[in-house]
Amino acid sequence: MHVADPAALHARLRAEDMPGLRRLEVRHGIAVFSLIDPDGNTLVVRCPAG
Repeated sequence: MHVADPAALHARLRAEDMPGLRRLEVRHGIAVFSLIDPDGNTLVVRCPAG
């Protein structure tokens, strides 16, 4: 997944009812966000930002 606009991705994920979305930030050109699934497991996703 390539993320050109992390803020837009965050808004889209929220709009698609992603209640487990915890944070979204860009560090050193990498968008990082975490999701918590219904069982309480955390998934950290990293993808190129740009």
